[in-house]
Amino acid sequence: MSEPTEEQIKELWEWCGCVQAQGKLRRDFHYESGQKVGDWRFPDGSMARHGLLPPIDLKSLFKWAVPKLRDKNIAWELRNCVLKIRGEYQDFAMAKLMWNKKAFWKFTNLKLSIKVDRDPAQALFWAIYKVIKEQK
Repeated sequence: MSEPTEEQIKELWEWCGCVQAQGKLRRDFHYESGQKVGDWRFPDGSMARHGLLPPIDLKSLFKWAVPKLRDKNIAWELRNCVLKIRGEYQDFAMAKLMWNKKAFWKFTNLKLSIKVDRDPAQALFWAIYKVIKEQK
């Protein structure tokens, strides 16, 4: 899979509850190329380091995105798998998310998001990103 764009990363963290501060206090913004830019505030009220969104890594995803999946009753699984590609075995990570669009769980109503990538954080990011897009 390709690397996520800045816009896709921003969309994920906003879905997790991060908001960009709009205040006029000095602690609520920083400067980029001479322009005032609002710092990011996490769902727990803490401010992002240097005003930036967290990186797409397993630590950040498990801190902010996975609890959001639980809140939305989305089952998730992240596992290591070995695939044989052109006669060679290669390690990959597989992220699988499963949810139901209706109020009651029925196997006929299940939605799946399965993504495979060499980087487990990327696999989890893309699986969650598909959920975000499906829920809009």
